[in-house]
Amino acid sequence: PGARLLFNCYRHWSTIVLRRLNGSVITLHSKEGVTQGNPLSMIAYGILLLSLICYLKEELPQVEQPWYADDAEPSGSFYFVALCYLGKHYGYFPAPNKCILIVHPSNKAAAEAKFSHLDFK
Repeated sequence: PGARLLFNCYRHWSTIVLRRLNGSVITLHSKEGVTQGNPLSMIAYGILLLSLICYLKEELPQVEQPWYADDAEPSGSFYFVALCYLGKHYGYFPAPNKCILIVHPSNKAAAEAKFSHLDFK
C-alpha cells in the first residue's frame, strides 16, 4: 500500500512556485528525488533502502551489514564498492569522502592501505 501511494504521488514532477516581491512568478520542476519536507519521504526512503539491503544480502550473504536509518557499517572495501555500484540503481549514492573509517589502532595502517582508493576520512 505504501509503495503504491508513493508511486501515485511521485509519478509526475513536483511543481514549485516561487513568487517574487514584484508579483511575478517563477515555476520550478523537481524532477528527481523526494520533495524535502514531505511527510512521506521517510516511507519512500525506507522502501528504497529495504529493497537495496535485501539485494545486497542476496549478492553478498557472507558480509554482515548492520544498518541504522541510512547509515551502513559494511565490512570490507569490496562491499562498499558494491554498495556504490548497486546503490545508484536504487537512487542511493554513498559519498566515500563523507565516510569515516573506524578501526582499532593496531589495524590502522593495514586498513588505510586497503581502503586508500575509496578516499575515506
